[in-house]
Amino acid sequence: MLKYILFLIILTPFFSFSQQGSFKPCSSVLLEKWKFQYYSYNTKYPLSSEKLTEQLNRTLTNQPRQINGFVTIRFVVNCEGQTGNFEIYQIDNHYQNTKFDEKYVEELLTFTKTLNDWKIAIHNKTLKVDYYTYLTFKIEHGKVTEIVP
Repeated sequence: MLKYILFLIILTPFFSFSQQGSFKPCSSVLLEKWKFQYYSYNTKYPLSSEKLTEQLNRTLTNQPRQINGFVTIRFVVNCEGQTGNFEIYQIDNHYQNTKFDEKYVEELLTFTKTLNDWKIAIHNKTLKVDYYTYLTFKIEHGKVTEIVP
């Protein structure tokens, strides 16, 4: 998995969705230049990866068996716990850029957007900040077998 994460850093997203609906990043001079990462503030989603995987597989209606690889959805959680600025990365099992079935990927994005219990990050015990986080879906024969982190 570490090899995958290092490879992901150099990818550019196949899809990038700018601010949507009511999502607004927190305004701060510091935060306009860069965003924090989820692991800096112990802001991992409160449900376990196993529970998330079970929930997702119950809701997926489209599971093309030819899909094998990883889909990573990276996004921002703002100072109010809202999500936005979604980016989607797709690679096959050989860590090569690919493009999976659009409807399948859209279902993964829709599932990600339904998760509403994101923790709020607090910098220096006083300042609520935005942060980047992501979910990576490991897919084997169209079925999500693991979600990390």
